[in-house]
Amino acid sequence: MAISKFTFLFVILFLTISFISCSNGVNEKDEENKEDSFEIESVSGVIQKGPFNSGGNISLYELNSDDLSQTGRSFNAQIKNNFGEFEFSNIELSSPFAHLRADGFYYNEIRGEQSGSQLTLHAISDFSGDSVVNVNVLTHLEKPRIEYLVSEAMEFEEAKKQAESEVLSIFLIDQSASPSQKMDLTDVDNGNETLLAVSAILQGYRSEAELSELLSNLTDDLREDGTIDNSSLGSELINHSRYLLPDIIRNNLQERYTDLGLEVEIPEFGHVIEYFNEHTPFEITKSLISYPPEGRFGVNILFPDSSHFTTKPSTSFFQSLSADLAEGTALRIRISTLEGSPTSTEGMWVYDVFSHINMEVGSYDYANHTQEFVALESGESIDLKIRFDPGRFLVEYFEMDTEAEEPVWSREFTVSY
Repeated sequence: MAISKFTFLFVILFLTISFISCSNGVNEKDEENKEDSFEIESVSGVIQKGPFNSGGNISLYELNSDDLSQTGRSFNAQIKNNFGEFEFSNIELSSPFAHLRADGFYYNEIRGEQSGSQLTLHAISDFSGDSVVNVNVLTHLEKPRIEYLVSEAMEFEEAKKQAESEVLSIFLIDQSASPSQKMDLTDVDNGNETLLAVSAILQGYRSEAELSELLSNLTDDLREDGTIDNSSLGSELINHSRYLLPDIIRNNLQERYTDLGLEVEIPEFGHVIEYFNEHTPFEITKSLISYPPEGRFGVNILFPDSSHFTTKPSTSFFQSLSADLAEGTALRIRISTLEGSPTSTEGMWVYDVFSHINMEVGSYDYANHTQEFVALESGESIDLKIRFDPGRFLVEYFEMDTEAEEPVWSREFTVSY
C-alpha cells in the first residue's frame, strides 16, 4: 500500500522530535552525574605492617554514599617501592567514599626479615577532605565496624571515630593524636607509637597465615558491638605480647629503612606494650617457651614449679634440661652453683656430650661455676642428658634476647640424695 506524502512527512517530523528529546534527556543525566562526581587528582599513601614491598597490588573500590556498598567501579595500581608507597592519578568517583585493599609481601619487624607470604590489609575512607590515606592494621580492624555502624544509620565521620576508639581500647590505648589513616611508622610525632605497638602485638611470633587468621577473627568479633567477646582472641594477644622486645623491633625497622636509603626515626613504643602487658584483662593461656615437667632423660631441671630434685649416687641416674620453643623464639639458659654447696664433687653437674638435642653447650666457667646452654633452632624442642650432684643451684632464663645481660627471670633449686 502506498504511503502518502503527508504521512511520510509526519513520520519524519515525529522521529526528529523524539531524537531531540532523547538527546536532551541523556545530556541532562550526564550533567547531573557530573555534578555529583568527585574528580581527584591523586590518591596516595603508604601501606604498612612493616612496610609493604614494591610490586604488591593496591585496589580502590568506589562506594555508594548511602550504605558504603560497592558500585562496581574499581581502579588498580602497584605499590611503587619498598617503603610501601602507592598512588592513583586522575580518578573520578561518584561519591567521596572508597575502599582500599592492599595485597603484598612486607617486612616483619619482629623477626627482622621479609614475610614468607602475602598479607591483605584494608581501609575505608572519605576522600572529600583529604586524598592521602595510609593502609595499616588499624584501618583494617576498623573497616567492618565502620560499615556496620553506617548500616545502622550513623554518619560516616561519627562511625569512623567510634570504630577507631573501640579498636584502640582493645590495646588499652586512648584516642590517638592522629586518625588511623594518617599514622606512619616513620614519624615520631602525633601518636604514631600507637600504630607500631598494635602492629607488633598483632604480629607477635606468628606466621603470615596465623596473622591473617587472627585479623579475620578479630574483625568478625568487633563488627557488631566494637568489643572482643571471644576471650581466646584476647588471650592470643597477650600470649605473644609479653615476649616482645621493643628495642630490638625498633632497631629492626630502623635498619630496614636505612638499608633502603631513607633516614627516619622510629617512634619509641615500649611503654605502650608494657602498659598493655601489665593491665590487660585478657588472661595468659599459653607460653611460647615452655618447660615440661619431664624431658627425654628424666625430670626436667628447668621446670619452673619445682624447687627440689632428688638424685642417686650413681652415674646412670640422669635428669633432663628441656624446653619447647615456638617458631621465632630464642632461649639461652645459664646454670650456676650457689654458695653453700659442697666444694667437692657435690654442687656440680655432668652431662652426656652426645645427648644434646638442638642445643649448643658452652664451656664450663670454673672461675664462676657457671655454664650456658643455647637453643639452636626455634620451633623445636631442646634437651640434654644431665646429672646434678647434691647442692644449691641458680638457673637463669634468657628468653627471646639471647645476647641480653640480664635474664628475663630466674629461680633457685636444690638437689639432694
